[in-house]
Amino acid sequence: MPQARDAVYALDDASLIALLARRRGLVFLLFLLAGMAPSLGALDAPLLLAYDDNWGTRDNPLIVHGFSYFFAQLGLPFSQTPGPGLESGHWAPLSFLSLAFDHALFGRGLSSPPAAADFTPWGFRLMSGLYHGLNGWLVFLLARRLLERPGLALTAAAAFLFHPTVCESTCWIIERNNLLPALFGLCALYVYAKDKAAAPAWPRTAAVLALLLLSQLSKVIGISWWFVLIGYDVCLRRESGWKPRLVRAAVLAAPCLLSAWSHLNANQDVSLPAPGEGAFGRLLTCLELVYRYFGLLLWPVELSTFYHVSPHGPHLEVLVAGTAGTAAAAWGLRRLGVPWARQIFYLLWICASVAPLINPFVSTAFVLQDRYLYMALPAFGMLLAEALSLLLARAGVARVLPAAALLSAALLALAIPQSFTWRHETSVYLNAIERQPASAFGHAYLASYLFHASADEPDPARRRTMLLTSLENHRLAQGCDDHERLIFPLHYLNEHATLEWEYGDRGRAKKILRGIVDGRPERLSERGATLYALRFLSAKLLEAGQLAEGLVLLERGLEMAPEHPELLHNRLQAWVNSGAAGKARAEAERLRSDPRLGEFAREVLERLGPRAP
Repeated sequence: MPQARDAVYALDDASLIALLARRRGLVFLLFLLAGMAPSLGALDAPLLLAYDDNWGTRDNPLIVHGFSYFFAQLGLPFSQTPGPGLESGHWAPLSFLSLAFDHALFGRGLSSPPAAADFTPWGFRLMSGLYHGLNGWLVFLLARRLLERPGLALTAAAAFLFHPTVCESTCWIIERNNLLPALFGLCALYVYAKDKAAAPAWPRTAAVLALLLLSQLSKVIGISWWFVLIGYDVCLRRESGWKPRLVRAAVLAAPCLLSAWSHLNANQDVSLPAPGEGAFGRLLTCLELVYRYFGLLLWPVELSTFYHVSPHGPHLEVLVAGTAGTAAAAWGLRRLGVPWARQIFYLLWICASVAPLINPFVSTAFVLQDRYLYMALPAFGMLLAEALSLLLARAGVARVLPAAALLSAALLALAIPQSFTWRHETSVYLNAIERQPASAFGHAYLASYLFHASADEPDPARRRTMLLTSLENHRLAQGCDDHERLIFPLHYLNEHATLEWEYGDRGRAKKILRGIVDGRPERLSERGATLYALRFLSAKLLEAGQLAEGLVLLERGLEMAPEHPELLHNRLQAWVNSGAAGKARAEAERLRSDPRLGEFAREVLERLGPRAP
């Protein structure tokens, strides 16, 4: 077998090594350009508003508040006060910073408040494509180091660059928080895997530690790379003794523990106890998801965005078929010549990449989405490259690169059409609803998209139609069995309540809002949604003349956000209308120097007249 493999690799490796020696810069540039391919179809598509692109662009705190807000973002998990990004569960300061730089490069200025027209989506996607190409180059370098064959490394990089599931990460702007954790994580593994025979020196370990921290500042899923590094240490490093491994693992765990703690603060909506199943049932459901992700790696055309696993328990046929298929694949790879240690490392890598998203002890909504596979694709590409080369060797084929080229062409033939599906946001949700008519996810996301997009619709009749359609889809989502498992349910409920109040049943709107404000506002990431409900409901009660009840809700809101201008304005107005002149005068005096409310406070003081002697 070694002689056969040497014959297969000889021509390819020699030509690639010669090319890299002469044209390394050109090869690097080609990788960057290749990274653009999976986003070509959606390059000039509009912002994906319900797909959280509003958090990457219009509501990006570093665009709205300026670059200096990056340092405020770093402190948000420690402050225990909600802030832009944290209250939404999108705490990814480094990713936000990169998007802010993109806007500085490609944007059209900024109105107040920001509008979709201020942003150039193609600029964000262009940069995402370049980041993806840079990740492909890192996969090539890493695979060359791990597999020790340039031909195999190129095959692994091509499988990573052109796999159709990467379209979701490159076309979806907010998924910069997927590309950057992968970038810093691949750098960390490349530095860590410099020498298989000896342990990394402490300066190199410190560099890996810094890269892990950058990965997790890009998004908390960077925590996955710690498990990949430990898997490499255990499976592939030839160092003897467990004590130095344990010490390195403990040192590298420091940023992971910090990330886990900040994640509990910044993303508490996804840390609610999962309803329905017990812990064992949820564990089986997670195993089902792992098997479905394996299927998505191997056949990336059947399952994609918004595939939702039933909350009523795992599918037994998937568990049986997944277990049997995984065992058969492992046996077949071993027969081909892939060592068990390498197989276990690849398997750990793939599982570690999706594990933070399918934790059996919390409700993670159990949604299968392409983007969750992004950090697992390098391991899949390396395993695929090894298997392909060994199959060719057994068949007596003397070249690997032509087979790699055919593989790349086949993947591109799937990826580029997939990128075109991201041109129209409604088609994404309609396809999801068509696949799963009873899933709340498709209905709620379509409703949210129409709700946000209506703000930029100039035609009043079309805007009204969009909002009525949004209301209908919100009602459909509420009627689905799994609506409680929406990732950020309170935000969708607020949209639903707003639409019900304006276009539907005000009694139903009140019931929804009451459910929110009487819920769990102590959860940091839910405070933003709870605050919105308090503001909306109190304002409507005050308009209806129910001053006492409205003031109670205003006071609750001000306990959460003491200097919220809209709440302060409404409370001052309510005091004036209820005849509480003393309170109103004292508050107006306090707010007179406030740049946000000073003019209104002066008007109130004029209305109240001079203080009685």
